[in-house]
Amino acid sequence: MSGIAYDGLNIQQSIASGYISYTYRVWDDRFREVCDTIYDEEGNPIGEDCYWVGGWRYFNDSADAIVNGSVIASSNGVYVNGSLVVTTSSNTSEKWVSTPLKSEVVSVSPGTSGSGVGSVTFGNSSKVFANGSLVAINGSMVTTHLATISQIMGGSTNVFIG
Repeated sequence: MSGIAYDGLNIQQSIASGYISYTYRVWDDRFREVCDTIYDEEGNPIGEDCYWVGGWRYFNDSADAIVNGSVIASSNGVYVNGSLVVTTSSNTSEKWVSTPLKSEVVSVSPGTSGSGVGSVTFGNSSKVFANGSLVAINGSMVTTHLATISQIMGGSTNVFIG
């Protein structure tokens, strides 16, 4: 038997692999070879004087987004232990942050942090409803706003379905 999910419970952390794209640069002391022609006293070329010039090299990479959040109950007037019950019509409030990026970042898309709203996508298999939607339980599936799959972490310790 699983405890009924209620407002404010956390969802399991999930990762959106490669969600962030960015460009970074690396200084290269031997970026380009430059050669100057050496002339004799009469202006005739007699050789070259070559040396290296430093410069930036640019690379593209990606990073993951780490998603955390909590459920927002939408069951109007249905409570468990004083908290609103979560159903499959409930949403999640989520925030994401980027995993570490390399140094010397030049551009990043869509950014290094953000927020959004996900949804509870599976309730319970016992067909228990509140206001026409399946009641969510500990472990009910969540689809985050970054399209990762998560689950509700926790539920009532004394009101169960199953």
